[in-house]
Amino acid sequence: MTSDVETPIQPRSGVRGLPGTFWWLWFGLLVNRAGGFIALLLAFYLSARLHYSATLVGLVLGTLGLGGVIGVLVGGRLADSWGRRATIVAANLSAGAALLTLGSARAVWQILVIVP
Repeated sequence: MTSDVETPIQPRSGVRGLPGTFWWLWFGLLVNRAGGFIALLLAFYLSARLHYSATLVGLVLGTLGLGGVIGVLVGGRLADSWGRRATIVAANLSAGAALLTLGSARAVWQILVIVP
């Protein structure tokens, strides 16, 4: 005779039994959320390290926000034509390359081109 009652999930053994897909998504989410700190850290970097004015820091952060809006629109269009997976991979690789390039940018025009 079988029972319709499900066995309760054991908290300690449940984490180890999660599939690999979960861990890849978890890691991607962790990296994505860590990248969300870029605006805060960029503001400190531009004002404290490069000694830019508050107006210029605001302009750079505004450009970052504008790039986010445009990126969502372009990303949706590319997801329709390329597919979701290819778009996500391309977006993450290009964002990583942009952040690495941003580390070596010193001129205002370079920062304004790279940030969005």
